[in-house]
Formats: sequence, structure tokens, C-alpha cells
Amino acid sequence: AAAVERSLVARLDLDDLAIRVNEWLQTDGNDYHLNIEARDHAGNSSSANVHIERALVAPVIRELEYTSNRLGMTFEASGVLRIDAPPGTGRAEIEATVRAHERWISYRLTRAEHEEGYRSPGLVAGAAHRYLGRLYNLEVRDAVTPASVTLDGEVLRVSLGGGGTNALMELLRSWYRERADAVFAERLKVLVGRLEWLAEVPPWRQRYMTSQWGSCSAAGRLSLNTHLVKAPLVLVDYVLLHELCHLQHLHHGAAFYALMDAELPDWKKRRRQLGGYTAMLRDRF
Repeated sequence: AAAVERSLVARLDLDDLAIRVNEWLQTDGNDYHLNIEARDHAGNSSSANVHIERALVAPVIRELEYTSNRLGMTFEASGVLRIDAPPGTGRAEIEATVRAHERWISYRLTRAEHEEGYRSPGLVAGAAHRYLGRLYNLEVRDAVTPASVTLDGEVLRVSLGGGGTNALMELLRSWYRERADAVFAERLKVLVGRLEWLAEVPPWRQRYMTSQWGSCSAAGRLSLNTHLVKAPLVLVDYVLLHELCHLQHLHHGAAFYALMDAELPDWKKRRRQLGGYTAMLRDRF
């Protein structure tokens, strides 16, 4: 499955029923098992498990806040495939529209997956979250088990432990902080070991920042942006080495850039690549 957030957005009013998909589970062969809840206007509800064979996209169905007279398909800026269907549209018509545009959808999803740059993820199931440059699809479990965040293959799995959206955001923030501590410590040790002019890892800290990837104080203390752990490791190393070089030259003059050229000859290329992740600085987690 492509590591890109995909969602099917629609409002389905069938025989005076409001239909909502509570959860879906992808299986081998692109089949999906869904748990669907139906609620009528009197408030009566029932649920059922549904098996959809060879679904093209993973559906996340929610009610729209507006009505549309026709079925439309667009890609949002975040990379989400959005299909808007007017009330009364049957699932068969929606799926037929998806199949009719399969080549276009495949092209756009492939381009979104491989193009450079960064899109801020959401907190919905299937949202693509980054760690060290790789995309992981978010899976949320509202379970009574202890809250946790784990990587499992291409899945970033979060157990809320009974919490809600705020708990999800804080769990992700804490997990990224923990990973940043481990990654930055390891990479600083490796980089400092290559520098003849630096005997030991300087004092450092990491925190969420909104305007810079890192800094070096006059006292020689490094500050590193927690968001950086989402970027590819080659870009993490670029930022760390940049700040380490400031221990020798606390400016951006010729001597500083000469040292960067000597220690990391392709630093200009890495700086350009990092520019594609500027939007990451605005992430809430």
C-alpha cells in the first residue's frame, strides 16, 4: 500500500439512514473489513461488519458540512484524495467513479509519495506521518490497554489508553521527543568522532521550535528542533554538523563555510533538500 494518506469523503443518506464507518482493517489482496453503524432519524442505531473486495482506496467516510449537487473528486494540498458525494449517492456510484479515474488516481498518489517536500499530516486513521524520512500510516486504537506508540512495519500504531484527540496529539509529541533524544545522541557521537578539532559531544538539548532547525549559543550549547527527527538522516546530519561547526566559528562568514566545505562537501545540496521540509516547523506534533 502506498504510504500516502488517502480518504474517501462522502455523506450517505440511504432510506433515511445516516451511515458511518467506525473502523476499517485492510487485509491481503487489498480487501477491507469495515464496521459500519447505521442510525435513523429517530435515533435508533445498529452496526454490522462488511467485507469489501479489492477496494481501491481505504474509505474514511464522514458527513460533509455542506451539500453538493454532483459527485466530485479532488486532491487536497495535504495529499488526501477527496471524493464529495451528494446525499442519496450509492456506494456503487462512488466506487464506479473511483474506478473510472484509476489511472489518474494512481499517478497522483505515486507522485505524492515520491516527490520531495513535506505535507503536514492529520490525526485521522491512515494519515501519513514521517520518521527519519519514511512515511508511516497512522493507526489509532482506542483501547483500555496502556497508552503507547509503536512502529510496526509501515504502520505508526497509537493506543490511546482511553484518551481522546488531545491524548493522541500528546502521545505523538512525546514519542517524537523520545526518538529525537535517541537519534540526536547517536548521530552527535558519530559526527564528533569524525571531527579532529572536537574532543567530545557538547552539551545539547532538543525542543519543538517554529522558526529554525537548530542553534548554537555563545557558551557552546546546541539547541536542536524535535521536528528534525522526521527528516531523512542525511538532513539530520547536515543540521547537526552545521551547529557543531559553529563551535569553531560562531558566524556565517567565509571561515565557517570553508569548514563546512571541508567536513561535508555536499552540504549545499542537503540545505536545498531541507528547504522542502519548512512546513514541518508548523506541525503541532
